[in-house]
Amino acid sequence: MVVENNSLGYKVTCYLQEFKAEVENITFAGALKFDTLTTKDPELKKNWERNRLIAYWGSGQHFFHTLVKGTTTDEGFVLFDANKKSINPESIVSTGKMPEYRSISLVGETTITFQMESMETGVKTKNPEQTSTLVSLGAIDVTPDGILFNPRSLKWKGHLSKERLASMVPQNYVPTASLESEKVDWKNFSLLREKAYLHLDRDYYYPRETIWLKAYMGYSMTALRDTLSHTLYVELISPDKKIIDSKVYPIKAGVSWGELALSEKLVPGQYYLRAYTNWMRNYGDSALFVRAIPILDFNQNIEYEEENNVEVKSSEVLLSIEKNSFKVRDPIALQVIVMDEKGNPEKANLSVSVTDAVASIPMYPASITSPKSLSIESLEVSNKYFEEVTYFMERGLSFSGVVKDAKNVPTPARIQVIQGNMDNLINLETDDKGEFLITGLKYVDSMVFAFQPTNKKGKLLPKVELIPRVIPPLSFKTPAIPLKYRQDNAMQRIQNTYQAGEQVRVLDAVEIAGKKIETLDEKKDIRIYGTPNYTVTGDKLGGTVAGMNLLVALQGKVPGLRVTEVVDAGGLRTVKVQIRGASSLTGDTEPLILVDGVPFPDANSLFSIDPSMVDRIEVVTSASPQFGSRGTNGVISIFMKTGYSAQGEVQKNYISYKIPCFEQLFFGNQIC
Repeated sequence: MVVENNSLGYKVTCYLQEFKAEVENITFAGALKFDTLTTKDPELKKNWERNRLIAYWGSGQHFFHTLVKGTTTDEGFVLFDANKKSINPESIVSTGKMPEYRSISLVGETTITFQMESMETGVKTKNPEQTSTLVSLGAIDVTPDGILFNPRSLKWKGHLSKERLASMVPQNYVPTASLESEKVDWKNFSLLREKAYLHLDRDYYYPRETIWLKAYMGYSMTALRDTLSHTLYVELISPDKKIIDSKVYPIKAGVSWGELALSEKLVPGQYYLRAYTNWMRNYGDSALFVRAIPILDFNQNIEYEEENNVEVKSSEVLLSIEKNSFKVRDPIALQVIVMDEKGNPEKANLSVSVTDAVASIPMYPASITSPKSLSIESLEVSNKYFEEVTYFMERGLSFSGVVKDAKNVPTPARIQVIQGNMDNLINLETDDKGEFLITGLKYVDSMVFAFQPTNKKGKLLPKVELIPRVIPPLSFKTPAIPLKYRQDNAMQRIQNTYQAGEQVRVLDAVEIAGKKIETLDEKKDIRIYGTPNYTVTGDKLGGTVAGMNLLVALQGKVPGLRVTEVVDAGGLRTVKVQIRGASSLTGDTEPLILVDGVPFPDANSLFSIDPSMVDRIEVVTSASPQFGSRGTNGVISIFMKTGYSAQGEVQKNYISYKIPCFEQLFFGNQIC
């Protein structure tokens, strides 16, 4: 088997000797050959190096390397025995039977925690750490290079048991010199710090105008620019310290951008813009970016002096235009040259604001430099190391919630979560307090999420409540900006107001009337796969109860359908479904399973669906090419009696909420 991994830059040849799929784990054995891919694209090569390092950090391979080097604690690993007592890594390492080899001695189960939660993505519980359990099955020997000599002598549980081929690097992998020089101490505040800076298009505003902004992020380690936070919160705060508007923007490659529309009802005064990531809050509220924003009355005008300079120079940036005056609708060519300290051209990420010279008077000296507020010094952190993380690293949008039983008591649960227009399914478990956290989401505008919680016996639970995001206190102190007004009190023109030219003819307003489009009758819905071969109505599923897989009830009702149910030693049920006999001797033989049009991973995902809520099940026994390879073995389509709505209330078997998402970027709607 040959796999080309374009994320890490390897071609992997796998000589597979053994493969085993269990309920919780997938294990395989064999020999792997790594060939490094080549590219002439320096940016792609840089991404490969970064992705390899990210894959290596916290892996089992990384763990054994640190044991040999004696840097286990320094590089973020913490060990505990079965009684939760801390283990000194040096105490479990001794001289091996072979020269320079090391022998690892473990008693019982050893818990290993890698304190680097910033690498966590997707859905997880409240605990942000990467925790695994190592079980010794025999003598564990490690080579002088930190390579595990006898992999079958141990068994992983938890985080490291989920390592896959796609995240593997060669055994002799060594971090590149450029990134090795910035090796991360994941308990060191000063190495993980990030800052935000907002560049605005103007220094003051009037009601009804729009604040255009670009956000720049500063980092203690530039190599972690794409590894740390991906979510930026921007808030508009009133003079009496109340949040009147809040936006969430995606961070990509250390920058973001967006806009804030000012209401026409805003009273004049000094407002504030605050920007921060969730991770920044670990460094105290003083680490958040705050800037004062004067909002003026329509008849207030700022005093200013005429600027005669066409060019604005600094040690790094040169701006120039080809002439000093222009006619109406003349194009203006603006040249921007960025240089380093030696005067050589330099690549840069810039933002340029073009405004009305009368309606927008600069209040600060005209200089263009790298924002000094983005520089980060290690001395800024009073406590260099931290024992636990209060605010986790957000790799996308996040929200949390709690599941409650009929007595309104928080309770542990399993949850099926359907995203948006029934286009994705998440399966997760809460912690012991019934709380859960979903993160890593990347959508614009808003998204409806429907929840179906069940207890360990498969019984539906009645309540899912969202936990409001904790807002930082509004206790900052920012000095007022002194303003000097002109005495004419002339009415100011709003920047957003369009002024037509002399040759422009303004048309009268056009009113467009529409009418509601009638929805299709439920009995006339259109199926992609056409007419099903067999239909089983919900009243014929009486042989199943909540917690039992409803497909078991199809046995004998659909010719050619075979359902196999096995209960393992741990009490977990595994269900396999097959239609028409196997269509492949070695490949997947399960049909595609749809629930109200949503593809489900497999039959085991249906345990929590209450059979009494099923309207009908349609079965297509032939291949359905409309679904590609997934429709090769037929289709089982389940229709529920009712769907869900974004009301935050129980709708039959779903509890749904509409969750705010990233703001739509005005240069496009692609969120990466």
